[in-house]
Amino acid sequence: MSSKVDYEEVLKEYLAAHREVDLLRAYDLGKEFQQQHISPDELIGMHLDALQRLSPDLPQEQRLAEVLSSFNVLIETMIAYGIAYSDAYRLLQETAREAEDAKYELEKTIVELDLANKQLQDMDRMKSQFFASMSHELRTPLNAIIGFAEDALDGLAGELSPPQHRYVENILNAGRHLLALINDILDLAKLQAGKSRLYLAPLRLQGTFDEIRNIFQPLVLRKRQVFTVADADALPPVLADETKLYQILSNLVSNAHKFTPEGGHISVRAAVDGDMMRIEVGDDGIGIPAAALPHLFEEFHQVDTMRKPRQQGTGLGLAITRRLVEMHGGQISVASEVERGSTFAFTLPLAGEDA
Repeated sequence: MSSKVDYEEVLKEYLAAHREVDLLRAYDLGKEFQQQHISPDELIGMHLDALQRLSPDLPQEQRLAEVLSSFNVLIETMIAYGIAYSDAYRLLQETAREAEDAKYELEKTIVELDLANKQLQDMDRMKSQFFASMSHELRTPLNAIIGFAEDALDGLAGELSPPQHRYVENILNAGRHLLALINDILDLAKLQAGKSRLYLAPLRLQGTFDEIRNIFQPLVLRKRQVFTVADADALPPVLADETKLYQILSNLVSNAHKFTPEGGHISVRAAVDGDMMRIEVGDDGIGIPAAALPHLFEEFHQVDTMRKPRQQGTGLGLAITRRLVEMHGGQISVASEVERGSTFAFTLPLAGEDA
């Protein structure tokens, strides 16, 4: 049934008997028209059309009376139309106010977050400055302690008795360990503060591999380990910072040497993987428990290997290594099994054909 027929039926009922139910029906119809987006002009047109079809045989005076009376239902319908429109407008205003309140709260939260972020950045900067300053202040006397201890062990201050030799050797080892910790803290502080810069250039891996082999060969020989470094002459160059690449490999090979028992095997190898170079450092050492793997690259995290005595370390080497790899645009991962060994793999971008 169309809206026009509905309107005509209501008009007939209204003219027949002015009952409350008829007024309510007119009120409901006004809401219906508003919801159907029928304009007031269209509503008046519907009213006039309905009048033309009402009682055409009535005397003119009676017909005029009915026409005048019929405008009551039009007025009621228009009032309902206006109320419905007013309700919608009020709802729209309330929604707009709520949206404005939400916008204000959001802007307030953003300001608070910006302030908190700035405070965190300030604290991070102060922490980095503190680490850098303290590292500098501590390294100077530590280098002196290490130097004097080395001179004493070399007999430059006279012959040492066995207990004196042992004590000075402990001082030297503790000093070197503390210096390594300070250097790692300084490196991490620079990385966190964004002050560590990469000097990227096309780089052949063979030179860095040879340097790693030469540095670690005496150490692995003392533990009768087998150290294999793959030939990288045929591999394309990578885009890397030579000093940082050496630091990455040195950290990984040092860990492999530390956690591989006498007679064990350590290897360094590389292969092209798409547009990246994949470099692996593997060993058949004590391995890493599965529960420790997700936290391996976190700052100050040290794996409890249950090995006695526990290996010394700063707990920063792998965290620094991960950051250095990611600065190059690469990723680092580890696969390990207890008593079977570990393989650390990281990727570096290739230098490209023009390199």
